[in-house]
Amino acid sequence: MATVGFESIVITVLDENEKATDKKYVLDGKQDKNGVVEANITGLAPTKTKNYASNMAIDVSAKGTGDVKCELSVYNLPDDCMAEITGMKKVNGIYQLGKDTQPPFVSVECLSSDINGNKLHVGLLKGMFGAPDADLKTNDANVQTAQDKISGEFIARSSDGLVYGKANEGDKDFSLEAWEKFIRPSDTSAA
Repeated sequence: MATVGFESIVITVLDENEKATDKKYVLDGKQDKNGVVEANITGLAPTKTKNYASNMAIDVSAKGTGDVKCELSVYNLPDDCMAEITGMKKVNGIYQLGKDTQPPFVSVECLSSDINGNKLHVGLLKGMFGAPDADLKTNDANVQTAQDKISGEFIARSSDGLVYGKANEGDKDFSLEAWEKFIRPSDTSAA
């Protein structure tokens, strides 16, 4: 399905039971001049294996997903969000990253629209982000603002084996409540 624009992203930290915590970050361009530029989700298709017999391919097998990854480009990624989703610690105003840094699992929800103006939801259910690379550039005649790029790897949830979900609010069967329980399960909702 064709998408129109990229409205916002919601990153939610998960607890050890794959349930949503109250640590939720919305990047929508409305607060503190931050917003999403691009999300590149790869690896959804499974690796295909050809089976050979009698000197020819006689079957192809594939199951599950591939190596699911997400790279985000964000304009002005807030330091508190970056630290929380990468496991960095803030001590005396210094964000620190080292050998004991452990990022938490998170879910990611991307919001866009279809060509008819219906809101599209794309979700990755359980993954970890690593700290972004530093990309510093000199100014020239124009002020240079570098986008933050952050990458994550995603795996299947233990609770249901799912990695990814997509929904269109224009679908007559769509339920925002069901989507919310799917993307951000809580102790009071079924995953």
